[in-house]
Amino acid sequence: MILHSILNFIGIGLGLILGLKIGVIVTFCAFWLWLYSNQLKRLPFVGNLSVAILTGLSISIVGFFFGRNMLLVNFYALFAFFISLIREIIKDMEDMRGDQEFDCKTLPIVWGIRKVKIFIYSIMVFFASVIFLISGAINNTSLYYYFIGMMVPYIFLIYKLNQADKRRDFKFLSNLCKGIMLAGVLSMVFI
Repeated sequence: MILHSILNFIGIGLGLILGLKIGVIVTFCAFWLWLYSNQLKRLPFVGNLSVAILTGLSISIVGFFFGRNMLLVNFYALFAFFISLIREIIKDMEDMRGDQEFDCKTLPIVWGIRKVKIFIYSIMVFFASVIFLISGAINNTSLYYYFIGMMVPYIFLIYKLNQADKRRDFKFLSNLCKGIMLAGVLSMVFI
């Protein structure tokens, strides 16, 4: 706990050295992480959304610092946000028993697995639409075709989610989301 506090203060200090705007964002994120760990992670969807927003914000901060290519930076921030949101909800399905013991009110506990899967499918359709719209607007053919290729593991994720009903299935899906996120980050090499 003390180490976390020390690291938070170091991060805030470094953010302030880089600039007031970055320092404010880092301070906000540190406070949000504290709030998440103490309260938000026990609430349905709010905890998932918090982690996803912080993940996307960690990429957007690069755009704030450098102040250019904001559309491209926000493209990657949205990608990280959506895949992180999907993964966090899947992790809640994986950890459902433990969450029930600690009286957490996660989406799978409140809605049930079937309704949560439908919710994830709707997020996934919206996610794919947004990614393709923005990648088309960026007007980078390599990026566009890279993300078309990423539809293969993405469709596989949908297929496996449909079949998932055991803890190990959801663990596999969570790891698959990590792989998709890594593949998305690696696309930066080609841009």
